[in-house]
This record gives sequence, C-alpha cells and structure tokens, in this order.
Amino acid sequence: MISRCLLIADDLTGGADTGAQLAVAWVLSQPGITSAIIGPRNLEQFEELLPSVGIQLGEPDLKFCDALVPPGTYVSNHSNTSNWMK
Repeated sequence: MISRCLLIADDLTGGADTGAQLAVAWVLSQPGITSAIIGPRNLEQFEELLPSVGIQLGEPDLKFCDALVPPGTYVSNHSNTSNWMK
C-alpha cells in the first residue's frame, strides 16, 4: 500500500513528494477543514511534512484520490472507546 501511495504521489500534479505530504495535503483540501493533526516523531519527519501546507491538489488530483478510495467506503470505529456505541 505504501509503494502504491508513493506512485500516486508521483502521478499527481499538486506537487507532493511523499505519501505523507499527499495525505496531509488531501486532508487540508477537504471542505470545512482548517488544520491537520500530524504526529511526527522527530524533527526530520516534521520538516518533511512542512511543504504539505503549500500543496494545492487540483480537481483531477482529488477525483483520482476519490477513485482509489471512494468516500465513505473505509469508515473505521477504531477510536470509539464508548462501549454503548459498539
């Protein structure tokens, strides 16, 4: 999956150099989203993610991402800790 994401990043016109940059740029391109929570473990990972804020994914890029993982198809409940909701 990771190698596929890197190939995708190469094909997109928005300018992402890594899968991580693509992921953050995609999150920031979603309607109503004003920030992304990132979790770098060291300065190198943080610096790798910084260019993400300047990446503008165009409509073809967003449609390409939606075709790979159609919206709503992979919804996870992994962070739900409420037993009554499980």
